Amino acid sequence: GTFRSFDNRCTNAACSTSWEFSNQELICTCHNSVFSNSGQRLAGPATADLPEFNVERENDILTITKS
Repeated sequence: GTFRSFDNRCTNAACSTSWEFSNQELICTCHNSVFSNSGQRLAGPATADLPEFNVERENDILTITKS
């Protein structure tokens, strides 16, 4: 499988909030911005994609590092 990691702060107002995941989309519950599961902004008020971190997998260990 593929693992991806994103900053948990929405690019709209840096809300660090609970996220909903539905239909392969991430929904920020702060202002309802919508992002694809690849972090691309689909609907706003957010105007930018989610920042993505590097993810490396070695056996059962995931290492996440800031780009």
